[in-house]
Amino acid sequence: SSATTGTQTTGITAQSFDSPVGSVPPQATTSAGGTETVIINGVPQQLAVNPNAGAAPQLDNDDATAAAAGAPVQYGAAETSSDPATALYNSGTAAFNARRYSDALKIFTDFTTNYPKHELTSNAWFWQGETNYQLQNYGNAALAYQEVITKFPKSNKLASSMLKQGMSFEKLGKREAANARYKELISKFPNSPEAKRAKSLIR
Repeated sequence: SSATTGTQTTGITAQSFDSPVGSVPPQATTSAGGTETVIINGVPQQLAVNPNAGAAPQLDNDDATAAAAGAPVQYGAAETSSDPATALYNSGTAAFNARRYSDALKIFTDFTTNYPKHELTSNAWFWQGETNYQLQNYGNAALAYQEVITKFPKSNKLASSMLKQGMSFEKLGKREAANARYKELISKFPNSPEAKRAKSLIR
């Protein structure tokens, strides 16, 4: 069954599935925030979330264009894009690639809030997960990946989201949930690089 998801996320650099699993030092889950529940194989998984993770001022089209060009977001930049959604998304990937993870998180959060039906929405949710993972906001990361898994079953980020959600569960000490997600990934995408990685992570 699917999960209830909190759309709050905290921005950080995404770790690709082939990055070393232990490259990010562990961090205790925040207790000041609320909790959200994800259902894995019928078992509710309580995830602590940072309520401020997705809080960010919205960028207007001019800001998105400036960020898409690789420049720091500056208000009042000249408008050069005919598609503000794509410009905003590109600004998020540019920030991520430049290791400006907090900026990237804010941009991808803004994207999913303002463009929930866009063709890039599932990717933006995935990158929210990635940025949160790098910021060690593992509960928020798991919830962002869940958005892809639950709402975008045909997304090209589905296998990666399943893998990274399993890795997020591991960071949260939820080994059974992690293994369940890995096994589901292997079953759905048996020949994928993500499935190969998942096989190495099952304990």
